Amino acid sequence: MDSINQIITLQHIDSQLKDIAELLGDLPKKVEELKDEESALIQSVEDGKIRLKELDLELNKSEGLMKDINVKINKHKDQLFLVTSNKQYDALQLEIDHLKGELDEIETKTLENTDEKEQ
Repeated sequence: MDSINQIITLQHIDSQLKDIAELLGDLPKKVEELKDEESALIQSVEDGKIRLKELDLELNKSEGLMKDINVKINKHKDQLFLVTSNKQYDALQLEIDHLKGELDEIETKTLENTDEKEQ
């Protein structure tokens, strides 16, 4: 008789476990998916923070370069009035044009970095 009672108790416990499993359904799977999604979002935020720091460094570097180039351009423009030959004038003008081209490239890159930073 004792074994029959144990079997009945075991059957009852087994039924309860089945009911609990049905209640859980795919909840463990959903929890795991949400944990994975959370991890991905956390990583994305960390990557974004790193990129923002990189952009700040690039923007600061670009600002310094633009100031240096503007100083050089102004220096060369002042020298234009002191030249004594057309060859010197042309060389200075060519250097000014080259510096302006560099300045345009840096300004374009700065604008792109600023846009990326704002997003």
